[in-house]
Amino acid sequence: MHAGETSVFPLALAKPILLAAPLLLLIGGCASQPDNFAASDKDGDGKLSADEVRQALQTAIYANGDPDGDGKISYAEYQTVDPHFPKARFDARDLDDDGYVTPDELERFAARNRSFDDLINAFDANDDGGIDRAEAEVFNEHLMKSEGENVLQKLYHLNSSLPGSGK
Repeated sequence: MHAGETSVFPLALAKPILLAAPLLLLIGGCASQPDNFAASDKDGDGKLSADEVRQALQTAIYANGDPDGDGKISYAEYQTVDPHFPKARFDARDLDDDGYVTPDELERFAARNRSFDDLINAFDANDDGGIDRAEAEVFNEHLMKSEGENVLQKLYHLNSSLPGSGK
């Protein structure tokens, strides 16, 4: 995945929170957890569109990947997920060149580069352009088997392993 660009997942998590969390923000796994799938399905159509997936993942990234809570992610925070993440790739996401990636910059970068398409395509088994609950469960299974000490690292490694993620 180091040549090219598409993924925005290599974002930081300095401490291993969410280690046992069943699915980022796509589906809740038990009664004690919120139904994150329903919360992410803004139009209530029973599937997550590319925009809804992007929004859910970006919300999770900033909720969990900004250890100092300043609302932006530094290159050092990126490196907690991938110590070898190229500075040039970070800089491509830092649209105003201030040394940080803000939620707005990540949204614009992801939209421009269609950064979540590989993830959606990999788990959209019925080819309807979205992720339904059954597909979200398959995503969860793959996510929890991925390498990493926390959910964001697992997500980064899962995304890196998808066909097309090396763009």
